[in-house]
Amino acid sequence: SIVHTMTMSNERTPININASVVGVSVHALHSLENNLNPVQENPSDNNASPPLHKQIWSKCQSIYGTHSFLIKALILILIAFAYPPLGATYLAPQITATWIAVIFIFILAGMGIKTEEFAKAFQRLPFNLFVQLFNFGVVSSIVFGFS
Repeated sequence: SIVHTMTMSNERTPININASVVGVSVHALHSLENNLNPVQENPSDNNASPPLHKQIWSKCQSIYGTHSFLIKALILILIAFAYPPLGATYLAPQITATWIAVIFIFILAGMGIKTEEFAKAFQRLPFNLFVQLFNFGVVSSIVFGFS
């Protein structure tokens, strides 16, 4: 005997049916499949919008992707408002607010610089060295002399 196996699906899960095991004719299986998956006569129904919860989630992801830094800063401010001892006692503000914060800011700024900018800076190395020495050497000496 020939074994006919077909896969039908409804909106939730696919259904595998083996005709020889169930004892149903293949014609009956085809009619059952047509009842589960009716042919849509209007092609515009295929372009239905996604459910509302998916639209809201997509919009939230878009907003978070655009404004993630601002959202995270707001969350941290709210946490600091809700529990002030966290930052005032447990995080050692005499260290974290000075050294670690400055290091973190410079690392983030450095990560934002493109490698092309480094290449341009190395092409003009003598000029950049002069500017650095003048600012940190000459100007600092003059300010120190007046103070």
